[in-house]
Amino acid sequence: MLRSTLHLLIWMTVGNSTPEKVHACDSYLVKNVTDDKLTASSIYSYKYPALKARLSNAQGWSPQVSQANPWIQVDFGREMSIRAVLTKGMGGLMEWVKKYQVKYSNTASTWTVVQYGSSNEFHANSDSTSLVRNDLPFEVNARYLRLYPTDCHDYCSLRFDVLGCEVTSLSTAVMSTTTMRTTAGVKTATEISTTTSTDTRSTTWTQVPTTTSEQMSTMTSTQNLMSTTTASNTIVSPCPCTCVKKHNTTLTESELLARLAVIVQNLTISKKTTSIYRRSKISAQDNRPQALYVGSVGIAILFIVANLIVLPDLLKLFHYLYVTHRNKI
Repeated sequence: MLRSTLHLLIWMTVGNSTPEKVHACDSYLVKNVTDDKLTASSIYSYKYPALKARLSNAQGWSPQVSQANPWIQVDFGREMSIRAVLTKGMGGLMEWVKKYQVKYSNTASTWTVVQYGSSNEFHANSDSTSLVRNDLPFEVNARYLRLYPTDCHDYCSLRFDVLGCEVTSLSTAVMSTTTMRTTAGVKTATEISTTTSTDTRSTTWTQVPTTTSEQMSTMTSTQNLMSTTTASNTIVSPCPCTCVKKHNTTLTESELLARLAVIVQNLTISKKTTSIYRRSKISAQDNRPQALYVGSVGIAILFIVANLIVLPDLLKLFHYLYVTHRNKI
């Protein structure tokens, strides 16, 4: 009630001016962590580790293809408020994640999935270079965050970052940056709170411009309410608290069967679709002119050497056959 009245008072004193829209919780969090804070369920090879999953990296992270439900994890070291996830595909290759799930935790042992739609999947990239942002349906307060690729193009390779800020500094940042536009003779919300806390006996509005009798009546009632609240040692904050929503959903029989079918499909892998088989075929082919030239020269040398070894014996054989045939005649 007090917060609503305070907002009404500020609106009346400021007039039709609108507050500045400030995003105090839009920092890139992954780029600031150390390499050891980025881990993954597996890696395809030493060329694609989890520490290369930052957006600024030229390549990216890629898990083992044979692994079911791969994930990549970031440890912020302390509790953070997370608002959005940014993703890209593998740099230089046609590999990207089309859908993924988000899970978070404060202990790294118990994980909570971010509820989003019927399948809890966020739609991600359609190529390897575009940056795609997915805002979470609610702000997540957690120390650990995981991304689970559920649908990929070629390989589940990605680069990512998250937008947010430290939980302990969130309220301070909002209070210091979210200040109403002021003109001559108009107080800000911070100044009103300071005036109320320093003098609870009588509050004078010496800088407020001329108002109507209805507005003055509202101001008087607000002053009394603020004085009473301050006198009872209650802290008044014009900013609402950050709440984390948690949803518990129950799967129907059809949804459960569909999810089991997806799991079985992910566990069934053809040998010819594995990355080891496909990349071995690619690496076995070498169409460079230098390779073809070296191969041709090698074959010619082998042919000459073989002729030098076999030719004397053939000549002797032909001579023997010729002599034998002549003696018979």
